[in-house]
Amino acid sequence: YSFHFFQETHFQFVTEICRHTSKQKKVWRYVEEGSLLKLKSYLRKHKDVGMNFSQGKRQRSLLHLSCSQGDDAILRLLLKHGADPLQRDRNEDTPLHLAAKRAYYDDLVIPLRKHCPAALDAPNKAGVTPLDLLQGLNFGQVRSCSRKHREQAEEEERRCRELHSRLEREHREYLERAVRKEDETKRGKKRRYEERCAETFSKSTSSGVETSSMLGYDDIPWPSPRGSLDEMLAVMLHGADRSDIPTFRKLLRQQQALWHPDKFSQRCGGRLLERDRQKILDTVTALSQELNRLAQSLR
Repeated sequence: YSFHFFQETHFQFVTEICRHTSKQKKVWRYVEEGSLLKLKSYLRKHKDVGMNFSQGKRQRSLLHLSCSQGDDAILRLLLKHGADPLQRDRNEDTPLHLAAKRAYYDDLVIPLRKHCPAALDAPNKAGVTPLDLLQGLNFGQVRSCSRKHREQAEEEERRCRELHSRLEREHREYLERAVRKEDETKRGKKRRYEERCAETFSKSTSSGVETSSMLGYDDIPWPSPRGSLDEMLAVMLHGADRSDIPTFRKLLRQQQALWHPDKFSQRCGGRLLERDRQKILDTVTALSQELNRLAQSLR
């Protein structure tokens, strides 16, 4: 019984170690890739992942890795989740040693120093502390490195602004082209409408015409053959300046005369095919009423 209990306990122990190792590998990869959002999401879901393991020949921790890459955002996230600033690598360097060597003062040194002031005086294998390294740098070097990092950030921000500006300009140009295209389409519809009106209504209205010249519903020069009344009005009145009331009213009167039921019957009544006659007259009446309603609204 004791032997089986030992086997089972050992198996559970090994399984648990493997599970933690898998999680640690994933965290290490996210830090190595600089994937801040993925790391943040993973740590939120897996709060049991230890932050203070070391890896590789140099025996470096996650903080060592983030400092060697100069990634201040990930460094701050690791500190928030309990990473130890005093953890040593093979040379007994702390993460602050690496930060001081890279001279990323504002980005790396200050967060580590603030989180663990004692790390400044922690000696490595050679007896050198991060404070020694920082004092060995002259202010001009630190300022130069900080300025270079700041310039890189400003350059990235400038490129983002330029990209945003270009995308806005292209979107604006696209909308302008779409408006022009729509206007060209409407002008084309109005031109074809006027041409068909001139052709259809100028023909003889005598009752002695041949059947081939008779008019079905589709032969009538509707402004928008398959459209609603509103769409028909939009075509026939396209381009009109509605703020110029006298001119707009004159255009309306022309269309009212063209589609007045009595006048339409005088021009085309004898040419309508019987199967479509009622449908044609109903549409003419409805169109005439819409024109009259619009004219009434101008008074």
